[in-house]
Amino acid sequence: MIQSNYDLTLWKRLLDLAGATVGITLLLPAWILISIAIKIDEGSPILFRQYRIGRSQKPFEIIKFRTMSNQKVTKM
Repeated sequence: MIQSNYDLTLWKRLLDLAGATVGITLLLPAWILISIAIKIDEGSPILFRQYRIGRSQKPFEIIKFRTMSNQKVTKM
């Protein structure tokens, strides 16, 4: 039985959505713990926006966890 390209595309899309849903559900508790740790440790905003250049030089915005301190690191 030969499937059409549309059928394969639909199945791939459904599999991608299901995988993303499962991944987000499993990672959500870790994201919450990371957010709390950043807020307690630094007291600064948890997320920040960064602009990057993508395909065909089209700019896009990415939202990331703030993982670096705003303070300078002192050498010992």
